Amino acid sequence: MAQQVGYGIQVDYARLARTREALRAFGPEALAAVDNDIRAAGREVTDEASARVRALATSHGRRDTAAGYRTRVTARGVRIEGKGRGGAIIEFAGAKNPRGATAQGRSLIATLSRRYGKPGRLLWAAWDKRSGQVNARITTTTEAAERRLQASIERI
Repeated sequence: MAQQVGYGIQVDYARLARTREALRAFGPEALAAVDNDIRAAGREVTDEASARVRALATSHGRRDTAAGYRTRVTARGVRIEGKGRGGAIIEFAGAKNPRGATAQGRSLIATLSRRYGKPGRLLWAAWDKRSGQVNARITTTTEAAERRLQASIERI
């Protein structure tokens, strides 16, 4: 269900996608509320990853590093991305070129991979830790939206 895409994680929820499509046509304000709740669910993951980036940066004497993760609700589901300069190197070094372009790049990638795992290092760890909570919240949000949508249909 969750897959690495670009600089983040994409989680597809077929049921959420169908519900969002119906809400788009039926109740735009309800769709906005659903999207806000889904983004809040994703923030559980981004907050976890951001805290890890801040801890790593502080332990290495860099207090100005910010993670810059964000959660987007897409047509198919939820996308959690890392965009900030502070977390980007730790998170994704070696994602596009696992061998590195220079000797220094190869060394950096090898060190990060040895210490923290393969690219997607912090997001995947945060996802693994929080996915149960996030999935439960998204399911609850989707079910509530479906009930509101059904009630609106029945009133017509």
